[in-house]
Amino acid sequence: MGPKRQSSPTTPRACQFCRVRKIRCDNEKPTCGSCQRHDRQCVYVVDPPRQ
Repeated sequence: MGPKRQSSPTTPRACQFCRVRKIRCDNEKPTCGSCQRHDRQCVYVVDPPRQ
């Protein structure tokens, strides 16, 4: 067996609006800058951890 791969540190995930538009999310809480500018509800979804 080869060496074990180290998982990379988790990075903050973009909110749903930024994901759909494929733009960089500033991850501000409760509302990111992009959602504020577009008067959108900012929703962050937490993905279950992978095994």
